[in-house]
Amino acid sequence: MSEIKEPLVESSNRFNLLTSIWIVPIIAFFVSFALLYRHYSALGPKIEIVLPNSDGLEAGQSVIKFRNLAVGKILKIHIQKEGKGVIVVARMNKDTEEFLNESTKFWIVKPRVGYSGVSGLDTLISGSYIAMYAKRQSSNTKRKFIGEMQPYRDKDSGIKIHMISSKLSTVKVGTPINYKNIQIGEIERISLSPNGKNIALTAFIKKRYKKLINDTTKFWVQSLASIKLQDNRLDIKFTPVISYLAFGGITFETKFDKNYPLSPKKHIFHLYDSSSDAKKQVESLKSKVVKKVIFKFAGRVSGLRKDSSIRYQGFNVGAIKNVDIHYDSLTHKMNAKAIGEIETSFFDDANKSGLENIKKAVEDGMRAKLVSSNPIFDSLYVDLVFLKDANSSKKTMLKISKDGTLYFPVIDSNGSELIGSISALTNRLDQTLIS
Repeated sequence: MSEIKEPLVESSNRFNLLTSIWIVPIIAFFVSFALLYRHYSALGPKIEIVLPNSDGLEAGQSVIKFRNLAVGKILKIHIQKEGKGVIVVARMNKDTEEFLNESTKFWIVKPRVGYSGVSGLDTLISGSYIAMYAKRQSSNTKRKFIGEMQPYRDKDSGIKIHMISSKLSTVKVGTPINYKNIQIGEIERISLSPNGKNIALTAFIKKRYKKLINDTTKFWVQSLASIKLQDNRLDIKFTPVISYLAFGGITFETKFDKNYPLSPKKHIFHLYDSSSDAKKQVESLKSKVVKKVIFKFAGRVSGLRKDSSIRYQGFNVGAIKNVDIHYDSLTHKMNAKAIGEIETSFFDDANKSGLENIKKAVEDGMRAKLVSSNPIFDSLYVDLVFLKDANSSKKTMLKISKDGTLYFPVIDSNGSELIGSISALTNRLDQTLIS
């Protein structure tokens, strides 16, 4: 019987990778490395946006949208060191790299209720988000941005115009600007004028309607009802309620003629309270020439106030800027020194300037006279009229000082005019009530 030999066991110092217990962690390491590389290589740049406030934004949830596509996510929001605003830190998608440049604009989108209806309805479900505008550029990339207060509009999409008004009434940011019940723009910004005396408004007009705006354009606030008691006439106008609710806001009128050039960017339009106020203003083809004018009235002057109009045959040709009223011990009358401005270019013609024509008119009997525009509220305006019995042999010359101020001759008003105005107004009211 053969003897069974005991097997020899040889020791080995070699490392066998395939059978080693390290195979699992090594594979896990490479898989994790591949996943990390894939994750970070897909990440886009991190940016910072400075905004006045967070306005409903939430870190880890709110997004940044470009052309209504989510292209970034807000990581965190913290207050600026100076405490003037907040800094929004966001991670952008990798494919947005070339869109982060000098042209890039950011602003917050949230639900807004205004004249034009409700905007930003998509935020009711998803919450507020940051909208983005940009143009592709491969150079001059940025990582820090200052957010916009209002939605940004490309200059190629329309024009911006400027208005001033003494009061706002119902006008707010977002108030539509309509022409023939078609919205052609809206109010973008409202602030005080530099001198603090007026309200300054910035409006956006869509590109396809910009040709409507020229030197003849007059804007006014469209109201539900317009009631005017002026020049002994009761003017009542109503806008249909449905039309007002649908198209309320600001409207305007304009003239279409190649002779009326488009207004320059720095041109400032006046926003009138009503269409009647706008239509009373002078419509001049030429650039306005304004001269300082002084009137010295005596007698019943209590109704003459700042901003009282200066008129000629129903047209507003100027306005009173300041009134100094004092007592005259010799005549025992109250005297008024009214300082105003008159647009002499209104009197231009083909042969002579407006100032030359005014001089000739004064020689022919033109005088300034106080007229009651509203007898009930004791309101006066300055009317330029001609004397019926002007004597050509005793002509009155228009006095002009060295600085160009016009000292306009005046004639006194009498009490019979006031009585006549009240009588005319009473008759007008009777006719209105009867009709």
